[in-house]
Amino acid sequence: MTSFQASQIAALAGSGWAQCPSVADAVTGSGLPPVTASYLQEAFTAEQWHAAEVAVSALRDRFSASRFADEVSYGTVLVPNPDRLDTRGPMDPAVRRDQLGSATADVVDPRLPAGRLGVPPGAAWTLVATVTGAYGPALGSYTEVIGADAEQFAIGGGDVRELMIRQMWGARVLQSGASFPTVRRTTDGPSPCSPARA
Repeated sequence: MTSFQASQIAALAGSGWAQCPSVADAVTGSGLPPVTASYLQEAFTAEQWHAAEVAVSALRDRFSASRFADEVSYGTVLVPNPDRLDTRGPMDPAVRRDQLGSATADVVDPRLPAGRLGVPPGAAWTLVATVTGAYGPALGSYTEVIGADAEQFAIGGGDVRELMIRQMWGARVLQSGASFPTVRRTTDGPSPCSPARA
């Protein structure tokens, strides 16, 4: 096992998916396998962990010159099968109980469409390389990010903006447990995810 794999397994097994009781209840209630170190060792191959490591390194390198780059942590986020637990929309208030201290309804504009699936139904869990810390790199406003040249967001033959979607954000929020990620107030756009999924 590589040091990257070992560190990611420890982080994921210690994440909100497993250690935040109300989120862990949502996982088991959805029929997903619980996120444990032994499950993660068996569920993903050495090749998948290697692909994730390469993608994390590529993200770090690509955005190393962005504002606040030294405050950004990259790693893997587990995205659940959307047929079991769809992270694009609001969660049941009970899921937020141990994240926020009480059962709290998500604030979501009901006029929004369901949103795009970056990870389609299939595997129980999918590893995605992305920002895992509290902050993402400051890449500009939404308009600047969407209007930028594709080369600025090219990693592994894909465009990381393709995965700057609610499904990834929702998974990241659940994985964060009680330590929610944040968006900087004025210049932060969405956080980058690598399309080179493991």
